[in-house]
Amino acid sequence: MRSLITLIVPLLAALLFLTPASAAFEWRNFGTDPFASSHDDAMQDRERVFRESFGFSIACVAEALRVTSQPGATVRLNVGDQLTVMLSGGFVSNPDTVIAFAPVRTGIEYAATAESWTIFCDGVERQILLPEICFNWSLRTPPRGQEVCLTAEFTVVPGDLVRWALLTRRPMPRSGCWEVCDGDVCSSPQTPCDNCNWLGPLSRVPNDRVPLHSGTYTARATRQTISLPLAAGDEYLALCVDREGQGQSDGGVIEPSDWNEFTYALPPQVWPVWRAF
Repeated sequence: MRSLITLIVPLLAALLFLTPASAAFEWRNFGTDPFASSHDDAMQDRERVFRESFGFSIACVAEALRVTSQPGATVRLNVGDQLTVMLSGGFVSNPDTVIAFAPVRTGIEYAATAESWTIFCDGVERQILLPEICFNWSLRTPPRGQEVCLTAEFTVVPGDLVRWALLTRRPMPRSGCWEVCDGDVCSSPQTPCDNCNWLGPLSRVPNDRVPLHSGTYTARATRQTISLPLAAGDEYLALCVDREGQGQSDGGVIEPSDWNEFTYALPPQVWPVWRAF
């Protein structure tokens, strides 16, 4: 008997060790543990929710408060949808929540109507949800690696020397968005253009901006793309192109107001481009 126990106990311990510490929470029954009794009560607690339960940074809390001060869009939460976290009564957090409402009958499933707001902060898109059932604040964020990026697209002639600089007040955060695509060949930003002359671009931007991030390379393809972290949307991107035999540099500056849905695509052109220095 002792030898049998000696074999079983380590086996049970191993099974317990292999069991996930926190499996996904299934939201099956609505109305049993509401976060708030009304929409107004839920809104009064939202700053604490954003700060403590969602773990937002100070900047994200401020943005979330600003956005949720206005009515949100109406969406439906369907069976199978996943939430990063859902709150129930007493500020109890239920991470990795899966919508699993019990069906009314075969072939018919429940869906929950929710008010929805989307914010962009700290380089990540976040969807804030307030279901009308239970008023249990919920959060949905993209999986890691699906960071929202800014993308500048432009065209050149193969053989052109491309120079770019992000004219910014402060260094940009580490990000998976940093990328330069020469046609279909993409890589991290190339050699920094530390000795480049940026007097032209600097004359067109606020005097507190400096070229803290830059690069230079010889284009092999016509289509060019530069991807940047979302935080760069408040700064200025300078582009310059040197063409052999032209004897001058042509280019321009992408300003914060130029970004449209995270992209600034220049129409096909012959340099000089949209804004000459």
